[in-house]
Order: sequence, then structure tokens, then C-alpha cells
Amino acid sequence: MTGKVVLRSSNRELLGGTVNLYPDQSRHVVSLPPGRAVVFTDGMDRPIRVDVPLGEDRERVLAARSVTVAATRSVACGAECRNRPCVLREVNRAAQLAENPQVVLWIELLTAAHLVGRPAPRPDRWWLTELRTVSDRRTLECAVAHRVQAAIDTRYAGLTAYYQPEALAEHLVAVALCALDGKPSRCDEAEVWWQAGRHRWADVLRVLRSAAPGDPRHPDTDAWAARGLRLRAMTAAGQLAELRAHPDLWLPPRSVVTGDGDPVAVDAALDRLSPPGDHRIRLLEATRFLDLTTAWPTAVFGQTKRKAA
Repeated sequence: MTGKVVLRSSNRELLGGTVNLYPDQSRHVVSLPPGRAVVFTDGMDRPIRVDVPLGEDRERVLAARSVTVAATRSVACGAECRNRPCVLREVNRAAQLAENPQVVLWIELLTAAHLVGRPAPRPDRWWLTELRTVSDRRTLECAVAHRVQAAIDTRYAGLTAYYQPEALAEHLVAVALCALDGKPSRCDEAEVWWQAGRHRWADVLRVLRSAAPGDPRHPDTDAWAARGLRLRAMTAAGQLAELRAHPDLWLPPRSVVTGDGDPVAVDAALDRLSPPGDHRIRLLEATRFLDLTTAWPTAVFGQTKRKAA
């Protein structure tokens, strides 16, 4: 069954043929006032006119329901996003800030530092002050969440072999927000559990390289075994040779640390900050706003730009 409700129409001829109106009825329908309509359905010879009371006296305004956050879109979301849902305008503003090439470099190198066992880079105070000046707290938190989630996403498949990547995302956000607030993060080379890929045993490699010729097996050998690295040689030199032949030092793809983009995010940011040239020099120049302690990023990202293998 089909039905038609006519509220008002300026086309009398079309309307009259549609609902079977007499000519004088067609003229009347074009001037129907509010609350009055013509109704027609299958099986009726002629339409009928109905009056619909306005009913404002029966209406009432209901109190708006408060909206709570059932779950955030990412584990990287900060406190502001957890307390109140972000509106689209706020999300877009944060996404735009997250594409700032210096913000990209900061979060990408913060991520890589954890994966290769290096101290977390801390931005210069003047840069952080400028960032806080141009953006409110919610935007900053959301931009950090955007960037951290992007960094984890491009490494996710590789990191799952070592730990749950979401745990690293939460840690990276905490470290980044401490930097924004000017607070110490307690983030240093001692956090060996975040190391992954070819750098999984970076701390062990550094220790064994520093051993003197003739040193016996290292006293931390049992602790390394508890982490999954079993070195059976009886001297430090023998352990170093054994470690260098370990598949973990050459088998995992570089993308576990650099990300699998083409180009990787660090290279894409460099392309927006400097003209083509020596990649290592460009990287050092672009990261002057970061306290890196050493030039370790050149060893990780300083190769000729190419897709991470």
C-alpha cells in the first residue's frame, strides 16, 4: 500500500492528476495553511483533507544527556581527550600540527631512540615554548597522540615480535608530555626492554665492545640469558664474536626501527625542511632543536634515502 500526503504545491495540474483532485480542489491545495494537508492512499476514490493540531502545549524541552567517553580512538590519547570527546574541528587542528616536520622528527626520533637503546631526545626550551604558544593543551596532546600512533603504526608488525606495541605508544606519549611540561621523564639507556630489531641487544654489544682483551665472560651473562640471549663463550671477546654472528643483529628488517614508509617519515620531514644534499648533514642540521646527546640518528637514518628494507 502506498500513500501520499500533500502539504502544499504550486503545480496544480500535476498534483490534481496524482491524487485524483477536482479542478476546484486543485486550486484550494496550492494555498493550504500550516497544519492542514491532503491525504490520499490506494483504494480511495478521492483524497481527504486533514487538520493537524500544532500541539506546542504538549511539547517540552528535555534535558540534554551528558556524553561520556566510552573509549578513546587510540591508547596514545592524552588526559584531555579521555575527559571529553574531541570534536572534528579539534581533531583536524591537531592533525595539522602533527604534520609539522619538526614535530615529526621529534616523535620519530623519540620512538627510534627507544628501539635502539639511546637516551630520549629532548627539544630545546625555546622550541617547546613556541609550540605551547601557538597551540592549546588539548591540541598539543592530540597532536602528540596522532604522531605517536603514526610512528607505531608504521612499525607495528615488526614490534609485535618483541612486545605489545601499544605499551610503547603509551610510554612515548608519557615521555613527550613530560617534555612539553618541562618535567624529567626518567627515560634513558637503561630501558633495554624497548629495544627491538637489529638493536635488540644494543646494550650488550656496547658492553662487550668496551671489554679489555683477555676479560672473562661478562658478569651480566646470566641476566642476558634471562632476556633470551644465551652466549656460551668463556671470554668477553668470544661472547662479542658470538653476538656479532647472532641472527638478531642482521636478520630483522631495518623497518622495525625506521618504519616502513616510502619514504620513511624522517626522510619525508627532511624533504620539507632542507633542499637535497648529503643526507647525514641534512639530518644533523634539521635536528638542532633536539638534544640528542650523540649523533646516533645518522647511524640509523643517515644512509642514502631509500625505502627501509
